[in-house]
Amino acid sequence: MKRRTFLKTSARASAGIMLAGLARPIRSWAAPASPASPAPAWRTFEVITRLEILKPSGVTRAWVPMPLLPDTDYHKNLDQGWTGNAATMRVYRDDKYGAGIFYAEWPGTEAAPVVEVTTRFSTRDRVVDLAAPGNPSPEDRAVLKKYLSSTKFIATDGIVRKT
Repeated sequence: MKRRTFLKTSARASAGIMLAGLARPIRSWAAPASPASPAPAWRTFEVITRLEILKPSGVTRAWVPMPLLPDTDYHKNLDQGWTGNAATMRVYRDDKYGAGIFYAEWPGTEAAPVVEVTTRFSTRDRVVDLAAPGNPSPEDRAVLKKYLSSTKFIATDGIVRKT
C-alpha cells in the first residue's frame, strides 16, 4: 500500500468512527465549554480498533494510527494497550513530530491474524474569540519552524515555495 493511500484511508476511517459515534465518551465531569467558562471540562474517550486479516498471504503486517502521543493543553494520553496473536507488536513514535503508530507483524504460518488496540485519552474544547483583534496566543516560532520545514518526503523549496 502506498503511504498517501494509507494516510488518507486512516484519516477517513478515524473521522468515520468519530462521526458514527463509535468513539464514545466514558465520563464527562461537567457541561461542554462555553465562551464564558475559563476552564473547559475534560471528556474521556476509549477507542478500540480490532483488525482481523481474512486471507493472509505470507508475512502479514498491519499499522494502526495512534491518538496524539504528547500531552497538550487540550489532549491527555491516558492509556494504550493491545492484545492479539502477532509475533511482533509495538508502538513506533516519530521523533520530530511525536506521532505514534502501532505496528503488528505475523509470520506466514499464522492462519488467522488478529489484533485489538485500545487507546484511552481525554480532550477538552478550546475557546477562541474570533471577534477579538489580533492573535491572543501567537504560536511559538520554534514550533512553526518545525512544522513548516521540509522533510525527506516533503519539499518546501522550488515550486512549493513559489506557490
